[in-house]
Amino acid sequence: MISSDVLSKFIRYYFVAYRLEHDIDWVKSDSSLYGYELAVQAGKDKAEILEKGFKGDSVVVDKEKGEIIVKQAINPISMIPSASSILAKLKKIATDIPGATFQVQFLIAPKDKEFSEGYDRDQKWQWLISSLLLSELFLLGEVSEKGELEYTGLFHSCHQADHNRDLVEDCRVMMEQWEKGFTEVADSYGITDEINSLLQNMDAPKAYAPCDETHEYLTDDEDESEKILSLCKAWGVEESRAVSINDRKVISKLNVFEMADVLFSIRHSKLYQLFGSER
Repeated sequence: MISSDVLSKFIRYYFVAYRLEHDIDWVKSDSSLYGYELAVQAGKDKAEILEKGFKGDSVVVDKEKGEIIVKQAINPISMIPSASSILAKLKKIATDIPGATFQVQFLIAPKDKEFSEGYDRDQKWQWLISSLLLSELFLLGEVSEKGELEYTGLFHSCHQADHNRDLVEDCRVMMEQWEKGFTEVADSYGITDEINSLLQNMDAPKAYAPCDETHEYLTDDEDESEKILSLCKAWGVEESRAVSINDRKVISKLNVFEMADVLFSIRHSKLYQLFGSER
């Protein structure tokens, strides 16, 4: 089982990690594209509830089976999806469909010469599926008898790394490690009192923009500060985030989320190797 809090943090980090470890880029907002589909199976007698619950979305409904597939738009990698937004409509009707199962399938691939901006949504989805450089995240869940969403499975595949890798345990440990770094950065930035509020509003625009003023973060050692500078150069944000170092100190306009992402990447990404980066 995966808690909703861990799931929310992990989906955000997963897309950040793709940009850092796979694209090796924080600058090109559309270097890769992603799409996702939510499928819900509730039974024939619940088909009408599903149809009304997802009214306004692009859907495919099988009334005989009581199944629905919700097709979301294909977006550039910079438009990081929100777990709460993805599952918002399902949560609203969950008390009416106890016992239902659901799956969310995310597909990500870098743009190539086979892709056309003129494609419609289904053509873009087919392009994603057929990409030789495909990464996939697959979430499984069910609706409890109390009408609560329970997340029971999480699997990841990448052409550079493992296929159908079970992340249920890893994602919990990863987010504990990420949050530890986040807390360190928040303390160094002098915003310890805001930690809980920030973590509860991770979808806010300020989570994905540089700070207006510089902040200092004291790293574990000079080697770590040099790695941060080196990686910010590789990712193309050394200038836009005004990154510099002074011994163990990193001075930058990296916001608290960005610095936490950088720290996790330096300290832990080689252990988990989600996207098989050789850096």
